[in-house]
Amino acid sequence: DADWPSGLAYKVIDALLKRFRPDDVMSKVEMRRAIEQVKMKKDEDPTTLFEQISQVQNKFVNQSLSKEDLLAIVLEKSPLEYGATITAEMRNKGSALLLSDIREAMHAQWRIMYPNGKTKKTSE
Repeated sequence: DADWPSGLAYKVIDALLKRFRPDDVMSKVEMRRAIEQVKMKKDEDPTTLFEQISQVQNKFVNQSLSKEDLLAIVLEKSPLEYGATITAEMRNKGSALLLSDIREAMHAQWRIMYPNGKTKKTSE
């Protein structure tokens, strides 16, 4: 169409984003509810915790979580068995701490605690 040489696809994209990725107060509430659902069992691979957090971030891309928010979620949702590992990583890295640092430290700790993955005794 000569009247619309670049097409009207951008209007479709805008409508889809408004519908499925809203940027309003209710989407913040929905994001908080999704964060509340994030959980990790003590014998679970910590990767699952970080995958759940990543899913929330991807679903609510218009709602940003700060580095501090993400760290707080990990601290809150991690089993107590990881407390010393997380604390050591935080003290070691200081202000340069990244979420990936904690993920790697927790995964290393999990591999020590569960060398063959979950055991039948703990997964039942």
